Amino acid sequence: MSAAFAQLSESTSYLDKLLTNARKRLVESSDSENGYTKTVAVSDLTWHRIGNFGDQVVSVAAAEKTKKAVEEHLQDSSKPEATAPPPFVFSTIVFITYEDFYGDPATNWRTPSPIAQKLSDAKLTFTGKAPADPVLAKDFHDSRAKLEKIFELAKTSVAHTRQGVIITPPGQALCDRKLRFTHRLFEKVEEGDEDDPKFPPEFKIQQWPVQTEEAIRALAEIKCTHRVIPLQAYDATPEGQIIRPVAYKEQLRGALAQIKFTLSHWDIRKDRRDVFAADVVHIRILNPPANYPATPNKKRMFSAVDTLSGDISPKKARAGPSV
Repeated sequence: MSAAFAQLSESTSYLDKLLTNARKRLVESSDSENGYTKTVAVSDLTWHRIGNFGDQVVSVAAAEKTKKAVEEHLQDSSKPEATAPPPFVFSTIVFITYEDFYGDPATNWRTPSPIAQKLSDAKLTFTGKAPADPVLAKDFHDSRAKLEKIFELAKTSVAHTRQGVIITPPGQALCDRKLRFTHRLFEKVEEGDEDDPKFPPEFKIQQWPVQTEEAIRALAEIKCTHRVIPLQAYDATPEGQIIRPVAYKEQLRGALAQIKFTLSHWDIRKDRRDVFAADVVHIRILNPPANYPATPNKKRMFSAVDTLSGDISPKKARAGPSV
């Protein structure tokens, strides 16, 4: 056996073990507030109105707990007011596609548009498709079918069209549909809000790395009123280092990743549309893009380790080729 073939076999074996570990952990860590999309029971979930925001998917148990708290407070005002139930956090494993990737720090924003009138409205967006691994590919297709059922629960009427999350590429079959994910970049600063002191400057709005003249001017207008919501995305190193904003495109596009997300819904009645969004909570790269090293030589970032994924790496940390 040649040295090159032996190295390839070892790398492939490492990746197989890594994917098995990642999938196993996602399945086993499922509970009433989060779960691997493929194994989630639709009957355990419901859409819950969040103020004027719209609807979010929550667990039935959490919704009932909130409802009970509301009733108890109405009967006895000395009891604590009810809080909104936490959104249910889904997880899945996808191949982040090269196309439909708008993940630079300004999300390609240049001028006002119907989607983002201001830079502060801009969101990172990207799509994920089925991985090449047959087990994960089946999981992806099963998860997509599960999401279809969940969306049906929120459908306003048969006359409404559905937009967001499940995307059919032009000229491709329904079985090739992808999932679209989003991440809101900025939020308005409320009185008393402060950035986490562990954030290095490049994760703060004062030094947010926009490039175009339009984005630079737009950023200057919101520096005193908004702050950055850092994307919780971690690289393929064994400990999972946080990915810097300037490296989003380089490290995410073309990577195999596990993604945690929540689901939101808006009823746009005047246009007869049901709009859905999969909002990213957390990303962990399992296998980096083919043209990016698995262990990049860069400084450690604030709280740089990925605390959500747990230890999914085989004992010998060596990354394999992209899937």
